[in-house]
Amino acid sequence: MRRPWDGLVNIGTSGVAGNDLVTAAFGGRAVLSEHISIGLAWEVPLSNRHDLIDNRILMDLIFRY
Repeated sequence: MRRPWDGLVNIGTSGVAGNDLVTAAFGGRAVLSEHISIGLAWEVPLSNRHDLIDNRILMDLIFRY
């Protein structure tokens, strides 16, 4: 089961020595106006471990004032 806060907080854990995870993200950003931009990225694992992050889409919306 995926936790919605998975990428927000990382407090670490014990007993996971040797379980490394390496990922890469490909994406872009669009500037909609002087005050608004939106970004989208696709993250994939590069290491053999696929149980935590098999494929993930990340999106953000930034408002500047």
